[in-house]
Amino acid sequence: SALPPLGPSNKSVVVCEKHQEALKLFCQEDQSPICVVCDRSKEHRAHTVVPAEEAAQEYKGQIRSHLEMLKKEMEGIAALKLNGEITTEELLVLTHYERKKILSEFEKLHMFLEEKELLLLAQLEVLDKEILKRQDEFTTRLTQEISRLETLISEMEGKCRQPASEFLQVRLPTKLVTCQLPHLVQLKRFKGAPLTLLFSPPLPTTPANVTLDPDTAHPHLILSEDGKSVRWGPAQQDVPDNFRRFDPVPCVLGCEGFTSGRHCWEVEVDGSSWAVGVARESVRRKGGVGLEPEEGIWAVGQLNPIQYVALTSPWTSLPPDRRPRKIRVALDYKGRQVAFFNAENNTEIFTFLAVGGMFWTVGVARESMRRKGHIVFRPNTGVLGLQKYHHLCVALTSPSNTYVPLKNNNNEIGIYLDYELGQVSFYDLCNEELLFAFPPVSFNGERVFPYFCVFLSHIKLSPRG
Repeated sequence: SALPPLGPSNKSVVVCEKHQEALKLFCQEDQSPICVVCDRSKEHRAHTVVPAEEAAQEYKGQIRSHLEMLKKEMEGIAALKLNGEITTEELLVLTHYERKKILSEFEKLHMFLEEKELLLLAQLEVLDKEILKRQDEFTTRLTQEISRLETLISEMEGKCRQPASEFLQVRLPTKLVTCQLPHLVQLKRFKGAPLTLLFSPPLPTTPANVTLDPDTAHPHLILSEDGKSVRWGPAQQDVPDNFRRFDPVPCVLGCEGFTSGRHCWEVEVDGSSWAVGVARESVRRKGGVGLEPEEGIWAVGQLNPIQYVALTSPWTSLPPDRRPRKIRVALDYKGRQVAFFNAENNTEIFTFLAVGGMFWTVGVARESMRRKGHIVFRPNTGVLGLQKYHHLCVALTSPSNTYVPLKNNNNEIGIYLDYELGQVSFYDLCNEELLFAFPPVSFNGERVFPYFCVFLSHIKLSPRG
């Protein structure tokens, strides 16, 4: 037997195959439609029989209930699917920004490591020159000593042929010249040394005994009696407004300054806003003072509970694992370097290179190059240049600088521009050797100018062509 149809009633009448009567009844025990003759038969006499239309309505009601349940279940699954798609999009957005953050942080690390690499290579180049110089001096001294000994031997042989009375009057020097190459000791610092040691500046035997100078402290800063600690006070103190005092920037200097040597000191920090480092004596004390190298300040600090930076220009974000509570500040005055270390595990936090050092940049620049704000000197920003600071000379390539060795101290540089070929090259005019050539670029009809950047140094245009 079959269930009644769910759709509208069919106008054609379905009849019983056995009795040829219309199937107007429904046997609930056999679950099949029957006719009136079947109902009176022995087979169905004891069964429960109801009108077919009534049975159909009952089954339709049951099916409608199941349909409602299935529809609700389908709606729930659809909602889960939609929520899953939204959550996936949100997660993809988060991974996108996290990917950008990782790329940005590692780009900074790559640049930092490249600067370290170039600095070490430059130091080795200086050491090479010094070793060769000392070797030449050594060879010259030995040649002179050999000549002196030859003369002495000749004199001794002549004296040996003299009578005993004259021979005994001879007094011969016995001390010979020895040669030392002290810079080989420096070379051992590079040979086989861990990179962490190479990156760490040598520290003095005795740390500097730093005491805070109350005459430089901002009026809100409260110094301890021994001058070894400072904290922010809610009320401004009644102190003389001398020219050495910082105001309105809440800063304080140490009493003793340095004009040479290597020095280090340790600082315990606490709170959500602080900075430690070194500053020039000429740093501005009044008005708005930018905490950056251009203002004469080299420091690291915490600006708020979540932002920890090196105060470069612009600021350099530091990883969360570089937030120590005790910081060692290491100043190498001659090497123009300020480094910051975690004093608890001696790991490096950040290093400023060529602090206050002289540098220059020469090359060519597009007319459209940026003139204001923070400028990155790269070919994609319109500058094709050669830069030198301290003993380090680099070509300003992209994405990072390329080390360029200079073989003389005159630094007389020739710059060659071929506009049609898009070629910019740099030559050592003293040796007439190619220093560096940028890959060809397209200027697209834009004007290109000679470019110079000078800081604490001097550039003079040569008349030679």
